[in-house]
Amino acid sequence: MVEFAGFEMPILFPGEHGGVMKEHLFTRKSCGVFDVSHMGQLHITGKDAAKFLERLTVVDTQALAHGQASLSVIMNEKGGIKDDCIITKVNETQFYVVLNAGCKEKDMVHMRKHLEDKKMFPDVRMEYHSEQVKSLIALQGPHAHHVLA
Repeated sequence: MVEFAGFEMPILFPGEHGGVMKEHLFTRKSCGVFDVSHMGQLHITGKDAAKFLERLTVVDTQALAHGQASLSVIMNEKGGIKDDCIITKVNETQFYVVLNAGCKEKDMVHMRKHLEDKKMFPDVRMEYHSEQVKSLIALQGPHAHHVLA
């Protein structure tokens, strides 16, 4: 167990089926499930939420269907990449954003700085779920859709 982003995280699982390389190869070949509750979990809401996210990331929020997610990147002021994230469109005025655990604080500072521009984004709210960490799992691998079904 090691400390990571304020959580105690298991990193090595001993035994016949354990080991980082075995887990990696199994996931690449089949499917793996991971507890990623330590990630930064945000809700971006309001009439200008889509506009806000399109200003800070490269995802076309207008093109996402309700419930659809997209891997994206958070851009800095010079067009460089600060970090990656996952954006899910809940509906036209609500988005769920998952940030990397190790960078979530600096990413949220960056986002809050842009939220201060009320002229450009008069109706946007950002809610970070720190007090009540919500459970979050990731299902990855080529057979993830079969396992999910």
